[in-house]
Amino acid sequence: MPIYLASSLRTGKHLHSDPISSTPWESLIPLEQRRELWLRLKTTVGTERWPTLEHTTNARRLMIALVVGTTATAFVVAPSHNWVVALAAAPLSALLLLRTTAHWQTHFAPQSATVGQVAEFLTQNMPKAWRSPGTGWTREQVRAVVRRITVEHLNVDATFSDDASFIDDLGAD
Repeated sequence: MPIYLASSLRTGKHLHSDPISSTPWESLIPLEQRRELWLRLKTTVGTERWPTLEHTTNARRLMIALVVGTTATAFVVAPSHNWVVALAAAPLSALLLLRTTAHWQTHFAPQSATVGQVAEFLTQNMPKAWRSPGTGWTREQVRAVVRRITVEHLNVDATFSDDASFIDDLGAD
């Protein structure tokens, strides 16, 4: 799959050259069409795991303020013996806000802001999809996948050395 697919989706034409790995997605996919094209790119790649778009910082702040305000209002309005209802207001209002503002998720997360970062995400999360049948894994592919799994499942810092002991250094008892 050519790496310039996002621009091709936007313009309907193929570019003359691939963007380099440091090319920001924001320069390839216009804001007005970002959600639609990002989802189309996911479908075209054919993967279940795909970097998600995020709300802007201001939108997240607004949602936090609304959830806090809703919870505070519920505490004031609810009878003193029914504080459980007031506590339930926070997660319910947060869920409702996330559902109703999904169309505001139009910004790339810092870890998937460039073409290269998404390529790395895909190779680490679906390494089989990028190899021809019958080809083996390289040492670097094995290393990347083992490190990702170790960080995810042992909840350790990703800066551990390749010589680290799972039990002694990483606490995998």
